[in-house]
Amino acid sequence: MHQERSARSLRCFYHYYFFLISFACYTAQAQNPTLNIANKVPISIETANTPQARHVGFMFRRLVSPKHGMLFDFQTTQSVVMWMKNTYVSLDLLFISQKGVITHMIQKAEPLSTKALRGKKPVRFVLEVPAGTCEKYGIVVGDTVSGLPTESASPQRRDTKRKPAPKK
Repeated sequence: MHQERSARSLRCFYHYYFFLISFACYTAQAQNPTLNIANKVPISIETANTPQARHVGFMFRRLVSPKHGMLFDFQTTQSVVMWMKNTYVSLDLLFISQKGVITHMIQKAEPLSTKALRGKKPVRFVLEVPAGTCEKYGIVVGDTVSGLPTESASPQRRDTKRKPAPKK
């Protein structure tokens, strides 16, 4: 009797565990937003919008799925330098302006390299996609990217306290 209850409990645990893992995978996949490059190719993305996330990016990954990318959102337009340190897969890097225009591309960046990869102009975004994506889909400088998270681009007022009205 005790063994039957233990076996039933164990089966319930495995079913529950399988459900949680499946749900987590589905949720993670469902939450990935999609960008569209020049109306040619949809790219599901992960967003690196914090200093730590931007530091890690695709580091230590052995595979990046086709039509998947990492969007680095620097929140403001600035000069950007990237590298491939601890990144085991070759990538295409697209440097994208605030308005969503690709201003520079680096194709087939060398894995594990510490060479500085610089954009030619200040940008707000860099999109990393699997090497060969630009060539395969005919993506070129001047193409536009839609679906970018530009709502945080507007300057936010830091001083939220209301100043007292001047005395008369």
